Amino acid sequence: EAPFILTSDDVQYLPAPFEGYIEDVHVQVGNSVKQGDLLLLLDTDKLILEESAAIANKIRYTQEAEKARAENSLAEMKIALAQAKQAEAQLDLVRYHLQQAEIKAPFNGIIVEGDLEELLGAPVKKGDVLFKISQIEKMHAELGVSERDIHELSLGDPVEIAFVSQPHLKYSAKIFRIDPVAQVKEHGNVFLVHCTLPIKPADWWRPGMSGVAKVNLNNRNAFWVLAHRTTDFLRIALWW
Repeated sequence: EAPFILTSDDVQYLPAPFEGYIEDVHVQVGNSVKQGDLLLLLDTDKLILEESAAIANKIRYTQEAEKARAENSLAEMKIALAQAKQAEAQLDLVRYHLQQAEIKAPFNGIIVEGDLEELLGAPVKKGDVLFKISQIEKMHAELGVSERDIHELSLGDPVEIAFVSQPHLKYSAKIFRIDPVAQVKEHGNVFLVHCTLPIKPADWWRPGMSGVAKVNLNNRNAFWVLAHRTTDFLRIALWW
């Protein structure tokens, strides 16, 4: 028997694509989202002004290049063409940022971090994490098995889990990975054991939910079940 939590390896962080301000937030932590759903909108007023300026610069430098060409001023024409290309590159960058101003869900999942409703109008820097989204379909159970029991487990062992919130419901699982290194906890060393959940996740499942898991081992007699922990303790305590 061991405690477990639901976890997912498919977790994605959604950072701010550029420096700006939060204009609108469409989701909260715990909301389920579908691929392509709008999560957050960044203010684009400054980008629209930069786009207009870049377009004007591109037109102006292009006209200057044409004028220099007509006057056979080769040096001035090359300078104007270089400035026009620079303005075009700036325009491409601004338009790319405009496309990225809408933060959308990359896949079907659930928002596990990113409660930003109270930060409307707040500034964000490029790279600031706005949301953390987890894919529900690929969640698995992560057991924390004590080191005194880990030698009993092997890949493929059947597992039965029950959630704290719904203890009357039991779900089958199967061990697919056992981490080779223990983690130090307050109550002793534990090994993380990962179990697949062959059924489709229920609508109420959320990453981080916990419960109790029981691993079905081979049959043992009643004496072993009742006395093996005491026997192991005495073997260590009386070893000299």
